[in-house]
Amino acid sequence: MDEPYLALIDPCQSSSEALIVIRGYFCEDNFTTNIQQLWIDRIRQAGWKGSIYYVKFCKETWRQHP
Repeated sequence: MDEPYLALIDPCQSSSEALIVIRGYFCEDNFTTNIQQLWIDRIRQAGWKGSIYYVKFCKETWRQHP
């Protein structure tokens, strides 16, 4: 069974809060760096200062991922 783990896509800027994307464009296999950066830019323009993570799934245990 696939195990979930959090993948950091953008570190915090000044807040200790975190935004976690569970489903959507960040989770797609064909998600490109340009689209990812566009989403990050829009989230930051909306005023988010915390970290941004997304949930990934793999067949290995989450402990093996940074």
